[in-house]
Amino acid sequence: MTFAAIFRHKSMKAALGGIFVALLGWQICWLPLGEFLTRFSFDLPFVFTEPGVPANVVLVELDEISNLDLRQAYGQTWDRRLHARLLDYLRNDGASLVVFDVIFTDSAPTADLELARAIRMHGRVVLSADVDNTRRNGIAGSRILPPTDVLRVATPNWGPTQAEADEDGVVRKMYRGTEQKPPLAWIAATLANATMLRTNADHFMERWVRYYGPGGTLPRVSYSQATNQPAGFYRGKSVFIGGRPKTGFVAEEKDEFLTPWRLHGQPQISGLELTATEFLNLSRGEFLRRLPLSAEFALLVVLGVAAGTSLAWVQPLRAVLYAVIGWGGVLTLAFGLVFTRNLWFNWSVAAFVQIPCALAWSLGWQWWHLKKEKDWLEAPLPDLWDDPSADQGSRPVPAPALASATAPAVPDHELLRLVGRGAYGDVWLARDVLGNFHAVKIIRRAAFDHADPYDREFRGLQKFTPISRMHPGLVQILHVGRNLAADYFYYVMEVGDDETTGAKIDLLTYTPRNLGRDLHRRAPLPPGECIEILAALCEALDFLHGQGLIHRDIKPANIIFVNGRPKLADIGLVTEIGRYHQHVSQVGTEGFLPPEGPGTVAGDLFALGKVLEQMLRPHSGALPAPSGAVRQKLGAILNQACAADPARRFASARAMREALLQATNTDEAR
Repeated sequence: MTFAAIFRHKSMKAALGGIFVALLGWQICWLPLGEFLTRFSFDLPFVFTEPGVPANVVLVELDEISNLDLRQAYGQTWDRRLHARLLDYLRNDGASLVVFDVIFTDSAPTADLELARAIRMHGRVVLSADVDNTRRNGIAGSRILPPTDVLRVATPNWGPTQAEADEDGVVRKMYRGTEQKPPLAWIAATLANATMLRTNADHFMERWVRYYGPGGTLPRVSYSQATNQPAGFYRGKSVFIGGRPKTGFVAEEKDEFLTPWRLHGQPQISGLELTATEFLNLSRGEFLRRLPLSAEFALLVVLGVAAGTSLAWVQPLRAVLYAVIGWGGVLTLAFGLVFTRNLWFNWSVAAFVQIPCALAWSLGWQWWHLKKEKDWLEAPLPDLWDDPSADQGSRPVPAPALASATAPAVPDHELLRLVGRGAYGDVWLARDVLGNFHAVKIIRRAAFDHADPYDREFRGLQKFTPISRMHPGLVQILHVGRNLAADYFYYVMEVGDDETTGAKIDLLTYTPRNLGRDLHRRAPLPPGECIEILAALCEALDFLHGQGLIHRDIKPANIIFVNGRPKLADIGLVTEIGRYHQHVSQVGTEGFLPPEGPGTVAGDLFALGKVLEQMLRPHSGALPAPSGAVRQKLGAILNQACAADPARRFASARAMREALLQATNTDEAR
């Protein structure tokens, strides 16, 4: 097999599609679009799940209402004695852990001593440290500012807190602290879950936030109402105390952030709720991890190759169906990994880039090959239509010279002359061992750009051959053979009449007669002859449809005459009724294709109507206006057979034949 033949093969299309889609996915990951898709891959699973509200955490917010109720100075730090009294209340009510997401870097000696006492009395309190991010001489750095000395003596549990928002304002990655100092959420989580320390978990490992819902999901109370709750309200719970967004007095810093629900009008999340969410993620082991880049790349390559190769093998409708199934499979995999394995990856590249591009590749390749095949089918065929006497190249050639040069071997037959060349193969005049003439059609794989039309011709032959001798209006298939080594197949059929001598065959002058050549010489035909030919063809077509088959390529050149009787020939596009749109490409001959495409009974009748139109039309010029009763009836039959709406056409070939017979007028038809 030549390189060109390999390139045209469907497996090459699949291989190229897989490579193209895989490389495209890899390249997209490094472009700005890839960053957007990465963020989208993280966000979408949360948006389509119901928020979950953990019951073991409560937020106590230093909101503006509490600022007024407790008469705290606007824009200044709160009196820490209030924190001490609240801490005593929480201890008495059974709070298991208290986390202050409040900065205590400035000294307040008297208040610090009272707060330190309350911290020691509770024993499980975590304090927040400030982070000073600086940039000097183009070098970025950060400095941790711990709580005051008095408070650090009261508890060793303190850590920095910060939010690392992406460019779109959404916080996705957990704050990791520094290599030396774990963050506030980590310190609190180790107190709530001692297993984290026993397993030597690394606080500096990259982790991603698993949101329980949009802003406002976690339970909360206002600071001024924190001590007015029912007894036991805080029992066994972790309490987070901190500022609420938009109060203006919590250090005048941004303390609210976007969430994956940002495009759905949901509230933003406060820094306090974000810290509590990270604490819950760590203490419950629910944080997300991203697949290693090498594993993610390998997965995208596998998905890209699978999409590119699998869609390339199937017909367009199935390709669309498989693409939808593949798209759903990728989403199922992505959501399943998030909610069962706490893993996520950039699945959007596969779902929104690779699968659509694989589908486009498959459909584009199909369109390109179908266009080339259509051009092949519609190419002029001078040796079938032109008068041989007008072309010196079609003069008869002595059989031995021609056969020895180009004729393949057909068992028990001597190929004498090449008498026709169709869209799918050559037709030879042959003689069997008994001296009888037959026609032999040779179909070579090398004549096609890809295997589809070659295989389709053979499938049509398989369906047509068993019934070909069951009706006199079908060309009879006498024998079928295949040469796998030379990559061609052939079939032997009854030979058609000669244009001038009819059933008498002269080896040196034989020119096969078909309706197309007849019309080329003497169109338009008399109405009576039109009715006779069309009625016989309708009878044959009705039988073919009754066997569950359709022809799909009815045209004058494919109607031959044997002993003066018209027969349907060139059966390469024959296929089963009802299976066309799923298994067969839309091919046929321009001018005889119905508007909805071939492949139905109504489509065959449309083509037969177009044959009638050719029979009534002069060789050059427009169809004349019908005159006389028979011609008017034929015009009505033509209009009904070629109606744009299939429902308005004849219900069957038998109905069309009956209409033709009713149009017969002996006097006018003569």
